[in-house]
Amino acid sequence: MSFPGREPAVEILRLADLPLGWRPLSLDPGATWRALLELLPAVALFAATAAASSRQRGQLALAVILFAAASVLLEAAQLIGVGWQADPAHRLWGTGFFSNRNHQAAFLALAVVLVAFAGPARSKHSSSARAGMNLSSPARAALIILFSAGVLGTGSRAGLVLLALALASSVLAFAGWRRRTLVTGLAGLLALVSILLLSSAGQKVIARFATAETDLRFTFWSDALGALLEYWPVGSGLGTFPTVLPRFEPLDHVTTAFPNNAHNDWLELVMEAGVLGAIALTAVLVLLCRSAWQLWRGRGDALQTAAFLGLGLLLVHSVVDYPLRMTALSALAGLLAGLLTGHSEIAPFPASECAFEPKRAPNGLVAPRRASIGVYAVLPASLLLLATAWSFYLTDQAASSAKPSAAAPLSLPWVADGRAAEQKALAALREGDASRLEASAREAIDQAPNRPLPPALLALAFRADDQAAVNLMGWAGSAGWREPVTNLWLVDYGLRTGNLQLAVLRSDAALRLGTEREKVSEVLRRLAKEPQARALIVDRLAVDPPWRGHFLSAGWGTGEDLSLLTSLQEKGQLKRSEAAAAVRRLGEAERWRDAWQAAVALGLRPNEASFAALEAPDDERTPFEWRVIDLPGTTAELQEDGTLSLEADAGTAGAVLTRRLALAPGQYAIDVDDLGRESEFLRWTAQCTEGQQADLVPEGTSQLNVPANCSVISLELRWTGRQLSRSDVKLNAPRIRRISS
Repeated sequence: MSFPGREPAVEILRLADLPLGWRPLSLDPGATWRALLELLPAVALFAATAAASSRQRGQLALAVILFAAASVLLEAAQLIGVGWQADPAHRLWGTGFFSNRNHQAAFLALAVVLVAFAGPARSKHSSSARAGMNLSSPARAALIILFSAGVLGTGSRAGLVLLALALASSVLAFAGWRRRTLVTGLAGLLALVSILLLSSAGQKVIARFATAETDLRFTFWSDALGALLEYWPVGSGLGTFPTVLPRFEPLDHVTTAFPNNAHNDWLELVMEAGVLGAIALTAVLVLLCRSAWQLWRGRGDALQTAAFLGLGLLLVHSVVDYPLRMTALSALAGLLAGLLTGHSEIAPFPASECAFEPKRAPNGLVAPRRASIGVYAVLPASLLLLATAWSFYLTDQAASSAKPSAAAPLSLPWVADGRAAEQKALAALREGDASRLEASAREAIDQAPNRPLPPALLALAFRADDQAAVNLMGWAGSAGWREPVTNLWLVDYGLRTGNLQLAVLRSDAALRLGTEREKVSEVLRRLAKEPQARALIVDRLAVDPPWRGHFLSAGWGTGEDLSLLTSLQEKGQLKRSEAAAAVRRLGEAERWRDAWQAAVALGLRPNEASFAALEAPDDERTPFEWRVIDLPGTTAELQEDGTLSLEADAGTAGAVLTRRLALAPGQYAIDVDDLGRESEFLRWTAQCTEGQQADLVPEGTSQLNVPANCSVISLELRWTGRQLSRSDVKLNAPRIRRISS
């Protein structure tokens, strides 16, 4: 038997003729080992902080505040373009010491909470006096404003929500529960929030909420949920999200950007750790609820209150991001957990400000709790470590008939995870060494049968028509759409066997990843000549893949075959800009007859004489639309009522307005409603674009004579130069009316 989600690995081992022995439960043991190591800073800070004295814990909190202030200063330098920034993808926003703006925002929101509770001593027994947390109210207010501005500078939507929660908690820290001070604090909070939101930075962040519906997080969550259901109840192993996600990622979700995390730590932990992860999360929530009850009863100091609120902010942020998977923030979470679980020696507020009177020792201090919260914190920490060990040491019997043997000895799974053998196989592939390629690929599969590349490399060691290669590539393809070697092989296989759907789908995947873009695009262009394949390509283009623009702009419309574009037009899937670009390329090549036929076929109505196209973007103009000519001494402006205002200095002569027309031979009238008296200084001229230079509009008339063999003409409106002063005329869009054939 095998645990849920392990069936592909079992079949790949069989196809590779490898022994079916006991295997690690984690689908990527190396990643699980790294996940365990990444817990060490958080665990170390938790243990050190929980055992520290009150003064030492206060100094640690002040160090966090100072580090946050330095991060804001670096963020300010980044925003003006002079500061170092780890990730250029966030260059338009501030990230401070982080590579991600969301994590900078979360850090600063935590700093707001710490500053809010770093107040001066309220009595000789106050924790702030003994812990060194003795910031004056003006200093705290200045730091809170600084950190709030820093959150806005990140442009993070989640950061704005966290900031609102942090500022709300800061009111309680400043005002306590007394009604008068609480009302004053809320009024000050409202004023600060209003100023922040009305600022330009605040408006930019608010504007980003309008794009929340298109956020990729929703696609990550749906894919991760599919993986959770597949691997439940044992999970896929901590740290395996990047390894297992491609198997559950629909083709429409594939782009060159790959999510290394689910952007929901709650969901990702349960997906990876299974039922133990769910138990660990439940234990954490229970302990936090217990801590909240203790703090409400007054059995805690200011640092513990700040730590509780800070951990709450991190858990809220974890719903839409992965702050606890970043070493800096996970270490900070360990520090906050240590602050929360340390012994409470003194009360943060006078007894009158607490909900309940704390129990005091004879010396006036709050009596230490019999059992520190730190004792109970061992439970979730142990569960998390057990979940990691679960991924390491529990083994999965790959097949019901398989038993451990000398051919498949148990080994430490993190010693080799297949990556080194994978690189050796790739080197052999480049060198054309088939025997070494086969041996290295088998070694990689034996070490990591869940990785998608090794079975594809083994398939390449066989002939393309070998059934073993076909089977291996089939299972490699079931691992997702992101492996370039698999995609290209399956495109070729689909073409050889007539499986057009396979060829088109894998071509789509290859183009989404930018793999051999020109070659794969040429394959699709050839396939588009066949009706069945063309229908499949139209279906893929209809979902607006990222390669659509390049594909439709590179070559389409330059020949007689416009079948793909017309198919898109018939389904209502052709964008006007795409049709205009195809026609424009024909016009630029001076193939006016083809351009005219393409414009008609693609629904562009080239003879429509509207002035609206004058304001259209360049990429939406066709060779058949009006164009204003930049003539010195003249101006042209499109009015709100649709008329065109033309102005010219005295004596100015030359063309001011032009367009191309595709007309059948015959006589036409150019009808224009003049809205000015000086239109007598304007005249129409027309010439055939195909070699004939004679003016087709007789002098002093508005009659257009189109001869045979002149399918496209260039029509111009010219100033005659006879005006004695500056002239102004308004024109409605001309109408081309046929008089006779």
